[in-house]
Parts: sequence; C-alpha cells; structure tokens
Amino acid sequence: MTETHRLLIAIVSIGLYMLWVAVLFFKHRKQYNYAVSGEETLVVYASQTGTAEKIARAKAAALSQQEQTSVVSMASLKLNTLSSVSKVIFVVSTYGEGEPPDAGRTFSKALKKASSNQSDYLSHLSFEVVGLGDKQYAAFCQFAVTLFDNISALGARALSPLTTLDSG
Repeated sequence: MTETHRLLIAIVSIGLYMLWVAVLFFKHRKQYNYAVSGEETLVVYASQTGTAEKIARAKAAALSQQEQTSVVSMASLKLNTLSSVSKVIFVVSTYGEGEPPDAGRTFSKALKKASSNQSDYLSHLSFEVVGLGDKQYAAFCQFAVTLFDNISALGARALSPLTTLDSG
C-alpha cells in the first residue's frame, strides 16, 4: 500500500466519522410534539443519571390504574404541549450547582422566557413537581424550585407543594 492510498483511506475515514457525528447531533436535537389528550396525565422527567426517569416511570405506573398516563423526557417536550393537557407531574433532578440536567436545558429556557411575560398561558393546568438533589450542595433542588416558580408564574395550579428528595 502506497502513502497515497493510506492518506486517501484516512481522509475518507475522517469524512465518514464527521458525517456520523453530524447525524447523531441533529438526531439528538430533534424535538417531538407529542399528541396527548386533555384527560391524560403527562409525567415528565429530566434526569442526568436516570434516577428521575425511574421515579417518573414508577409514578406513572402507579397512576395508570386510576388515569391514563404518558411518560415523556423533558428533552422532547415543547411548551405548547402543556396547553393540550390538564395535569402534569414533573420529576426532575438538579445538576451541578442548581442547573437543569442536559435533558431539561432547552425546555427550561423556553419556560423562563414565557414566564417573564407573566401571562396566564397555563391557567388550565394542574401540576406537581418532584425534585431530586443532594443536600450537600448549596442549591439543593434548585432546578425543581425554578421549574415550580416558572410554571406557577404562567397561571398553573399546584396540586401539592414542591416535593424534594435527597439522594442520600
């Protein structure tokens, strides 16, 4: 094999690798607008390690005997999806020093922007927030607190006070 062949193989390999990374990047960024009915309870999770997802699925399974539920990652949730449901349960973890996990960043930004208008966009909505965190951090469950406040600012009615769970 000549030096030219090796160089050509290296260039093709790098090109294919870059193409694969681009496909994965755009596939990950894709958001879905779930078609949900008004009678359905939406259980939304945002998790960095998978704990919030496990708790959300367990909560949905417990509720499924009483009402119709759907479990959705916050990464694929759009704010306008909340306008088509009447009840939402958020199970979210806090990452680092009070930030949302990767799965909640985009939704959190959209919610913060909408709540700054102080409209009654979600006045039809009942919600609960369960926050997971570690009390060793100063900003214990800060993302859950911020989520609770922003949803409330849009006129939604809390079914219960904010619930926080310590990982310890």
